[in-house]
Parts: sequence; C-alpha cells; structure tokens
Amino acid sequence: MKSGAGVGLVAALGLAALVAGAGSLKAGIAPASVAGLVESAPGLVALVQTAAFASALGAFAVGWGRAGGVVLLAVPVAEGIRGHPQAQAGALGVVLVAVHLAVVAVWIGALLHVIRVSIALRRRQVPSAPVVGGYARMALGLFLVVFATGTVAALVVLPLDDLSGALLDTTYGRWLLVKVGLVAAVVVLAGWARRHLRRPDAAQPASSARGELAVLAAVTAVSSALTVLAPSASADLTLAFPPPDAGPAIALGARAGYVGIGVSASQGQVVVRLATPNTADTKERSQDAIDLTGNLTGDDRDAQELEFRRCGLGCFAAPASWVKGENVVTLRVEDEQWDGGRAAVQVAWPPRPEDQRLAAVVAKMRKVKHFTLHEQTTSDTATGLGPRKRLRLTGEEYLAVGPFGSGRAATVTHYQVHRGGEVTLALGYPAESIYVLLTVDRHNRIKREVLTSGRHLITRRLTYDGPDSHEGHHHEPD
Repeated sequence: MKSGAGVGLVAALGLAALVAGAGSLKAGIAPASVAGLVESAPGLVALVQTAAFASALGAFAVGWGRAGGVVLLAVPVAEGIRGHPQAQAGALGVVLVAVHLAVVAVWIGALLHVIRVSIALRRRQVPSAPVVGGYARMALGLFLVVFATGTVAALVVLPLDDLSGALLDTTYGRWLLVKVGLVAAVVVLAGWARRHLRRPDAAQPASSARGELAVLAAVTAVSSALTVLAPSASADLTLAFPPPDAGPAIALGARAGYVGIGVSASQGQVVVRLATPNTADTKERSQDAIDLTGNLTGDDRDAQELEFRRCGLGCFAAPASWVKGENVVTLRVEDEQWDGGRAAVQVAWPPRPEDQRLAAVVAKMRKVKHFTLHEQTTSDTATGLGPRKRLRLTGEEYLAVGPFGSGRAATVTHYQVHRGGEVTLALGYPAESIYVLLTVDRHNRIKREVLTSGRHLITRRLTYDGPDSHEGHHHEPD
C-alpha cells in the first residue's frame, strides 16, 4: 500500500500543478499559481487528494495501516465532487462516484494480492484453491456494486430521451461504450481466470489473471478520459450545481443593461453566470425570473445555437465547440425585474495561462509613484459608460481598490495582442462575480482596465508622467 500511496501522491501533485497552471505544468509550479489553488473548486479538490495521499503515505511508513486506509477514502470522495454525476444529481452523484471508485480500488488491490499469493503458494507446492475461491466470492460482490453504481451514474449523466444519440453521436458516449466493452471483457476473463487458477496442474496459475488485471487497468484509463469530456444531456435538464471547468478555462465578463454577465469557457462547454444588482429579494427569486439565449460563431463556420441548461439562479451551462482563434459568444438576457439586453464576448481559444505576467504587472505597479486615472462607471449599459472623472493616484493606491492587488486570480489568460507591445489579460473571479480585461504595456504597466461585476461596468484608462506616457496608446480627450 505504501508504493500505491506514493504513486498516487505523484499523480495528485501533477494534477494539482495542471489545475494551478490552467493546463501547463510549468506554469503550475510557480508560487503564485500554487497559492491560487484555494481560489477554485478544482484546485481545492486537487489539494484534498494530494493531502490524503501524503497523509496515507506517512501513516503507512510508521505502521499505521488502518489509519492510512481510512485517510485514502477522501480520494474517491473528492473525485466524486469533481465528477460529472455531481453536476447532475448533487450529493447522490458524489456518493455514486465515490463508492464506484472505492470498490474498483479494492477489486484491483485484491486481484493483485491473489496473484502474488498464488504464485508464492505454487512455488511451495501448496494448493492455492482456497485463496482463489475466497477472492472469487468477494469479486462477485465487488463487480455487482461496481456495475450498479457505474450504470446509475451513466444514466444520471446521459439524456434518457435521446440515449442512443448520446451514446453514438458524442465523443463522451463512444468512450463510454468502450468502457462497457472492456468491463464485459473483464467478466469473461475473470471466469476464465478462476477456472484456470483452480486447476491443480496449472504451471503458471497467475498468468490467466494477468489479462483480467490488464483490462481493469484499461477500464481505469478510459474512466480517466471520461472525466475530461463533457457529457451530452437533455437541453431542458436542470443541473444541481454549476459544472466544473473541463480543463483549462478562460473567464470573461460583459454587461447587458443592469445584468452582469460572467462567461467561463472550457473544453466542450460554456458556463454563464448572470448577476443583478443586490436587492433584499434577490435570493428569493425563482430561477425562471431570468432567462438566457445565445449562439456561438467562429472563423469559417455557421453559428451554433447554445442549448443552455439551468444550474442555479442566474447560472446556465451549454455544450460548446470551440475553434482555434476567435470565438464570439452572443447572449441575450431577459429578466422580470431588471432591464437586460444583448451582449457579446470574444473567446480566444485555446486558453493560454499568464499567471506570472499578472504577478509581474502587480510588482511593477507597486513602484509607480504617480499617474492619472480616467474612469467611467455605469450600472446600466443602455445609458452609456457613465460620466468621466479624473484621479491622481499612486500604484499602491490603485492596487488597493482592485481585485488583482494580490497578483492572483482564479483564472489568468492571455487574451489579445495590440500594437506597441501591449497585451490584454483576462482575469476571472467567478466567486465574486468579477471579471477584468487588463491591458498592459511592454513595461508591465497597466494602460487600460475594463471591470465587470454584478453591479457595475467600470472602464479605466491610466496615463503616466514622462516622455513615453502615451506609448502604444492613442490619447482620448476627457
């Protein structure tokens, strides 16, 4: 068990690094990225799994085997929180995945133990039938639990009104069919292995079980692939929770009238969160009080209508097929209480993490003595960007009032390149309903900021003292 916990720890550390770096191992080991793990649900799950494997490894090292085994139960529970069934069925989905994975781990571990013991007994010319018989009885129960939980979890995720289409016409469904075929092969191999291992004249009693073990490993690999594929589901099915990002994501904000819009684009899906001005009855509103429609367009392709499903008040999720380059998500918001309207965001695909660039920008801004801030604020985009005001600030004062003063964000991605060496970064703080487009110059000074929240749209322009104050930027009169 010690070696297994060690392998699990290495895998968990790698997963945590990928989450922290938005798909980049190199970016994920940066201190700022690691610290940002606690700011997202996938990051917290990765941290829990890493801590569980590390604690179990320590317990096994000092001889506390049972304690280590109990600690390892946190791993399948955390995986259940991250899995697709949780997004569809809440706590039931977590239980299904956790039990499924825990029993599969026991099954594989027991099979490995039987192979080792059978080989040792045959070398000593001791019959291995009692060991094999005990495992066979236990394996039948394990298989039934695995089959039942896996079947229910699949039915929770897939749309029952178009089950054949979901299985045959989607990548997720086809991989699921591969998994079913491999499970059937495991059943056949298991029966053959039991008969072979019970033969008293079998020269290598463990060889027949090795095929079963190999196919079980393949089932595990396919299951891992399924976790990063977005499943198909009924378009009108309400999700219990917002689905987690599937791999690296880019978060963008917009505003339609009085409604703030947050868009999280990840592999195969888009999640939109709508926020209205804070009022006493906001939390008491029904989900039907606000509605969303939209489409997706990209280079050289027709518009794709987004089939949104609700995932909570003001939360909508839909499958999305991104193309490399620029993708435009056009949304129309309708709200019973607040004026909505139409808005669009441009998704640059694939996401390119820029956590280190944001940290460098914050470090540079802290050294700025004085600059002039030109700011406009509005709560209703239908009335324009709002009145202009001018402030004289230091870099420290400016960072103190913004969400990125720590140099971190839940997501930081490269968004756009401009003339003169300027680059725009997209920062996402979904938990606070805050999204920022931050344009910086080649000296890592901030030149423009567009901040979208549940209450306001704030546009800012920064001008600096010195001969290069307008470098790469066309001056706009106040």
